[in-house]
Amino acid sequence: MEDSIDAQLLDQQAGFHKDWSCTDQIATLWIIVKQSIKWSSSLYTNFNDYEDAFDSTDRRTFFDTGVPEIVNIIQNSYDRLHYKVVHGGQLTDVFQGFEKDLESLHSKLAMTQSNLIESRENYKKFALNTKQNLDQIVKAIQTFMNWPESGSPSQQTPITICSVFRRLRHLERRLEFANSRLPVLRTRLLLSSSLLHRKADVDQSTQVSYELKHWIGDILSESEKEEIISQAQTETLRAIKERDRALEQLSDYVKSFDNRVQDAEKAVEKELSELREANRILNLSLHDEQKVS
Repeated sequence: MEDSIDAQLLDQQAGFHKDWSCTDQIATLWIIVKQSIKWSSSLYTNFNDYEDAFDSTDRRTFFDTGVPEIVNIIQNSYDRLHYKVVHGGQLTDVFQGFEKDLESLHSKLAMTQSNLIESRENYKKFALNTKQNLDQIVKAIQTFMNWPESGSPSQQTPITICSVFRRLRHLERRLEFANSRLPVLRTRLLLSSSLLHRKADVDQSTQVSYELKHWIGDILSESEKEEIISQAQTETLRAIKERDRALEQLSDYVKSFDNRVQDAEKAVEKELSELREANRILNLSLHDEQKVS
């Protein structure tokens, strides 16, 4: 093709110089066809590009001599293809290959959809398990902060840590108040006995007798004082028992503190492990879907 075109190029072509090689000066048909095949571009487009760029391709030579060569090049290129046309009203191998590819893609799409549905179901299950585990953690925390009151037959009356400390402070104040009242009552009792002794030795004058009787009238009777002292002692003993009981409950709580902490840690660790597993499975599913797509 190159020889046929170079031999017939006109001397009047623009850019042509006498006694110069035509291949060095102009774009030949062979170059145009090869570049069309290499670039997968239109032969007519390449021809026009060379004509506009160099003004050196002879149009008459192109159509008279180049067309048969172009047909041969196209035929040879087609013969080297993997698929050939099957006549007789049947489909070509290339279309059958496309059909197989479409079937393969359809099966991959169905598998991807199935995996996606399965991943969603697994995500729902993991979400439900997560909620259940969180509920268990909340219950563990509530158990950690509250425990049944000892001695209660139903074990349903919760006592919080704050309430225990408030009760201890209240009992300490009651105990301190009761202990401070006992010495005062004993002092008043001794003072009353001393005054009763002195009553026989005092002057019998009206003024002194009136003042002494008036002052003694303010003093409680023996039975009243004994009753007050008995109540104070009872209150003191009750406060001591309640304080000891609260301290015992607090001691029991401290003993079981480590167990509740370990239970809470196990629940949290279990939840974190399941969340990590769910995250790993979801990442694998997303990675597989990205590969398929």
